[in-house]
Amino acid sequence: MAQAHASSRLRTPPQQNQEDQLVGPEGGGAGQLDNSLLQELLGQMLPGAYRAATTGAGGALPYQDRLERCFGQSLADVPAFMGQKGLMQAGASAVAGPQGLAFADSNPAVEEVGEEVAHWLQSAGTSRAAAGTISQPDQPSEREAKGAGRKVAAGQSASVSSTQNGLQCNLLSDAKNGIKDAINLRENEEMLDAQEDLDDFRQETFAPLEDFQPSSGIGQFDTAFNAKTGQMTVSLKVSYHFEDGDPTAVAPGFKPEEFQWTDAEKDAWKARYQADVGAMWSGQHQIHSTRSFWDSVLVNVSVQVLEDASDPHFEFHVKKYPLDAGMAQSSICQPGYEHNNSGSCSAHGDGHGTGELDNNDLREEQKLDWGNSLVEIHFPRGRSRLNAAGKAELAPVADQMNADVTTHAELTGRASSDHGDGVTAAEGAAQNMEIARARSESVAAAIGASGVNRSRLLMRNEGENGASDDESWCRVDVQVGAQQTQNPALHETGHMLGLGDEYGTTAAPVGSPVEAGYDAMVQAQTGTVLARARDESAMSVGSTVKPWHYSSFLEALKRITGMNEWSV
Repeated sequence: MAQAHASSRLRTPPQQNQEDQLVGPEGGGAGQLDNSLLQELLGQMLPGAYRAATTGAGGALPYQDRLERCFGQSLADVPAFMGQKGLMQAGASAVAGPQGLAFADSNPAVEEVGEEVAHWLQSAGTSRAAAGTISQPDQPSEREAKGAGRKVAAGQSASVSSTQNGLQCNLLSDAKNGIKDAINLRENEEMLDAQEDLDDFRQETFAPLEDFQPSSGIGQFDTAFNAKTGQMTVSLKVSYHFEDGDPTAVAPGFKPEEFQWTDAEKDAWKARYQADVGAMWSGQHQIHSTRSFWDSVLVNVSVQVLEDASDPHFEFHVKKYPLDAGMAQSSICQPGYEHNNSGSCSAHGDGHGTGELDNNDLREEQKLDWGNSLVEIHFPRGRSRLNAAGKAELAPVADQMNADVTTHAELTGRASSDHGDGVTAAEGAAQNMEIARARSESVAAAIGASGVNRSRLLMRNEGENGASDDESWCRVDVQVGAQQTQNPALHETGHMLGLGDEYGTTAAPVGSPVEAGYDAMVQAQTGTVLARARDESAMSVGSTVKPWHYSSFLEALKRITGMNEWSV
């Protein structure tokens, strides 16, 4: 509730069936209000403000010639005190009293000056005393002065017959509303009070949250909220440790240098990761206030990753693998835990969590289509060029992908396990990986030549991994998919933001509840009851940020603002 100029901040139950008209149709001096609080409020504020405004000698009366013609008499003896801003603190724009006429504005309207001159003339037959009293808003002299002011504005003759002493004032419109507000007499009082509370809210500065840990027990981040702009910024602080990849974690035969980072690759990976996180997790859903009459309050969320080697929320260990290698395992340990040599999380003394990632976690994986059938494109042993039989096997794939531009395909180059004479196992694996790569490249080139954009093709080469020496392994497996893909690093970032896994596992199959802490947070914030599923959710095997994925942001916003009336 906004503070009235002439009263302290107070609120009483609304008065039913009560006259609440403070002003007449012309919006000037006080009108009807059957409540003694008005006089009490004015009596406390106006006399002192008037005395301060009329200290010293008054100046010339504005519009004097015009006023003298309308009233038919000299007004040379009327003291005028212009630009007295202190009157506004008492809720008045103009006051007539024994010391003269005081105006808050340096250039008041002629109608207002005419009204106050009328009050001066009404008091001419009195002692012009009792300066501490306030005229009653419903008395005839007030209505007469109001009418005289209108006549002056129209250039007509004006006169007064009433007598009145004490102080007569024009209330400012916000003072009138403030007085009505104080006694709950405004129309739409509940809505107006809510709007005033909202105005106060938007002017408030909220302290940011540092190292906020959602109730799910998983993530950690900083967050700041600007009530004026409605912007909420979520910041993940990350330190990067780039490490050589483990050749035993992927198929044999890749080159040793493909497991080592260059400085340019490190910089590119960081830049892309930070950009991709912001693009995926920011602005997916608006948070809105559920307070009555606060419908306009919308909160936009932006998520950013900041590099911070000294005080990170999560410490990343990012391994390097060949770009066409199969997926390696990636995971996040919650704050207070870190990855150990067995690949699980152990408690440690620091407050940060850890992330085990690799460079390929920024590529798309068609996880939702992994169960689709494979089309085998065969090659003669030792060859990597498509022959007529291979082209015939590939033709339906190209036709399917050209018919549906939403499709994508994963190509897996393979080779039989046979090696040449005098070749070591490592050398043989490298040769077979080389020919497997060449085969998948031949298939990709043929599909591209048919009109399919190469960006729709995902290369995952296995070489001789898992193969026998049978010629049937001399092939490329093509798996066409049409469902949403997933960027694994962005899924792992969801854990850092406080979200749990939603896909099914052997121990927790599809249809079973998600982890208890995550489930409790989501239900408390959104009312959503989650069950594990294999679907497009970013925390399952897709990349769609669902409304409940902003549950941890809701928790943080409620903590920052100290109010629970928020929803997504």
